[in-house]
Amino acid sequence: MDQRADIDRGDVVASVYDRYLYHDDLASLITEGMPIQDSVATVESYIDKWTRDQAVIVEAERYVADDINIDRLVDDYRSSLLSYTYEKRLVEDKLDTVITESDYDRVYATHADQMPLNEAVLTYEYFSVPAKARGIDRFLSDWRSDRKERVEKFLSKNAISFEVDTTNYTSASVLLTRLPQGFEKKRLKAGARHIVNHNDAEHFVHILEYHDRGDRPPLTYIKETLRKRILNDRKQALMQAVRDNLYHIALDNNKIKRHSLSTQ
Repeated sequence: MDQRADIDRGDVVASVYDRYLYHDDLASLITEGMPIQDSVATVESYIDKWTRDQAVIVEAERYVADDINIDRLVDDYRSSLLSYTYEKRLVEDKLDTVITESDYDRVYATHADQMPLNEAVLTYEYFSVPAKARGIDRFLSDWRSDRKERVEKFLSKNAISFEVDTTNYTSASVLLTRLPQGFEKKRLKAGARHIVNHNDAEHFVHILEYHDRGDRPPLTYIKETLRKRILNDRKQALMQAVRDNLYHIALDNNKIKRHSLSTQ
């Protein structure tokens, strides 16, 4: 809306040096049904911003216009925008987004060692029950022997808290916040079982898997990262194939010509 005076565009509503804002330029700001007070506020806000912007642009033209090639910048931006939009649509239409387990396994085998864990993670089961709960001694025996039905039955009646997640990995530091203060991290080892008495409750912890900081991460823990890598690799391969194909089509049709560089 930086047009210079134009009698075909309605009344001038503002001007900055030789730049003009017309009444017609404001039409798109007002929507049907907008309260009059909102319409006025919207228009006034726009006019204020426009005048401020034009004051800067006029000075910018004086200050830097001689140092830059505006047409070249505009052309480069237009080309970049067209390429970006084309690639975005091409990816939406052509990219294969189906990822199989074998795809994950292949990328995991190649890249997992390059992605060491920055913290210890684990899967576990944890629950606490009142220290004086009826039948707790028998429950302890059932828990150590993995008599799951008996364990679940006891917990359904007595558990103060209960957490079992065998698929999602949790930071070891998060588990430690659930345990009584002073419980040492070094006790968290795969297969370990711990019973801690605290505040008249027995806390039971069974570590199912444990992966220390610096270890190779388990596949499921980095699966989302692998998914992004797979899709990005496919995108790059797709775009390279398209670029090569378009180049050879233009080449085969004699639409690409190279001219000798001038030595003068």
